[in-house]
Amino acid sequence: ECFIDIEANARVAVTEKAKEVLSRCRVQYKETKSQFFKTDNIRQDLGRLLGNVTPYLDLLDKRLAMSSIACLIMKLDLLKEDAGRYSLEEIDLSQYVRLDAAAIKALNLQPQATDTDKNMSLFGLLNRCKTSMGSRMLSQWLMQPLRDINAIEKRLDLVELFVESQDVRSSLQEQDLKGIPDLDRILKLFKTNKATLKDIYQL
Repeated sequence: ECFIDIEANARVAVTEKAKEVLSRCRVQYKETKSQFFKTDNIRQDLGRLLGNVTPYLDLLDKRLAMSSIACLIMKLDLLKEDAGRYSLEEIDLSQYVRLDAAAIKALNLQPQATDTDKNMSLFGLLNRCKTSMGSRMLSQWLMQPLRDINAIEKRLDLVELFVESQDVRSSLQEQDLKGIPDLDRILKLFKTNKATLKDIYQL
């Protein structure tokens, strides 16, 4: 999901273009007022969420990143949570192959609304995951191919382990994984104090 600063974008006339790109990439978006992106209290807010802001001082100078974090803090109402529950990490995007919407469509990486068979996309062909978490990870791997050979080899080693260990693979697929709920979703609900008795029971 993406939050768009509609007041700022109106000044540079990119709102409609941004919406078009997000829609093409199947990213949900919400128009948001500029007040959500203000960084006046960002250092204080991060200090509360992280416990200690000192290790992240170099990130505070990244204006766009701080504006985005400020919006997330307000939208998710994070300041109501206990102090020191979060960490901040800068992701090096150069470790991934950059794919634009045209490349994703040309390579048939993800299912399209017009597909008549799930196997028409690479994701549909490969997705034999037993959990929602596994399906999301597979989608992420396809959309963000690795560039580092060492990271690729580590991933392939794990794949090879399950390919060669049929008993382990069958046990996981047919027994262990079937009873695992969507832990990512439930964890987010607990972090935002929105979990229900049903979520607790699933755990």
